[in-house]
Amino acid sequence: MVNRPMSQRVVLRKKAASRIRSPLSHFVLVGLAFFVIRGLWVATPDRMTIEVRRSDIAETVSAFESQVGRTASPQEKRALESQIIEKRLWLAQAKALGLHHSDPVVRRRLIQNMRFLEATQTHESDNVLLERAFELEMESSDPVSQRRLVDRVKALLEAGVRSEMPSESDLRTFYQENAERWTEAPRLDFSHVFFSRDKRRERTAADADVVFQHLTDEGAFLEAATRRGDPFLSGHDLRNASPTQIVARLGPAFGAEIQNVAIMQWTQPIESVFGVHLVWIHKRVDARVSPYAEVRMRVLEDWYEEETRQTQQREITRHRARVEIRMLDG
Repeated sequence: MVNRPMSQRVVLRKKAASRIRSPLSHFVLVGLAFFVIRGLWVATPDRMTIEVRRSDIAETVSAFESQVGRTASPQEKRALESQIIEKRLWLAQAKALGLHHSDPVVRRRLIQNMRFLEATQTHESDNVLLERAFELEMESSDPVSQRRLVDRVKALLEAGVRSEMPSESDLRTFYQENAERWTEAPRLDFSHVFFSRDKRRERTAADADVVFQHLTDEGAFLEAATRRGDPFLSGHDLRNASPTQIVARLGPAFGAEIQNVAIMQWTQPIESVFGVHLVWIHKRVDARVSPYAEVRMRVLEDWYEEETRQTQQREITRHRARVEIRMLDG
């Protein structure tokens, strides 16, 4: 062994630490993790068995039915069962990678669980309690640990996908095949005269008709026109409003009606959730697909998300075909 001066050893340690912290090192480590997990999927033995309790499926179905307020359909029950099986498969892969031993969140959770269960033996070290938790396979039964491990192994696959930049051709193809994602909603600029149903009661519609006839026959500046009606809490002008914004402000019936009226003239009275309105459309901008150059970063992010989803689905499908799913009673 060669003895180096203290200052030289310190310099070498600093250089090694800087390499570990460098983005290039992180990239290499992510890539290695991705290929390791891909190798584990392929190397899984055919005799591997995943056990699923029917009671877990029944509890999941019951929780779903309580949430939606109805009985689950046969298709929904099969989907819920499939979700449980897939979670077991992801968990098996996380354990094959040793993530339950290395992940700090899982380790802390298991130690906390053991200290709670063995409150009279608080003198035991964390390592002893952790080993006992592993012997009990607590990481496979504790919901928090399960979720953490599944998320970790999925994140490794996602990191592998994101470590590779798609070609410009692939991005443009994805952009063209998913044009609805980049479609901007139509927009309206309009003003309105408001007649409050709470204030005018049964006279609301009649009062609106009278003012509409006056505006049609004699005309009026917008400011003078709005004074013929009632105050409106959010004002009498709405600019660059999408259909969603209009519905949120004035209700679905108003939103549907206003999309078809002509611009630069007063409309017939239109009802909203608040009362009746006479509307003047200043400008209508039709829906359009945003140019690729404007949304390229969104296209890239959506491409990564879709590629990650497909990669995860391919891996879980391939793995599921190689293992035996054993359903247990109880």
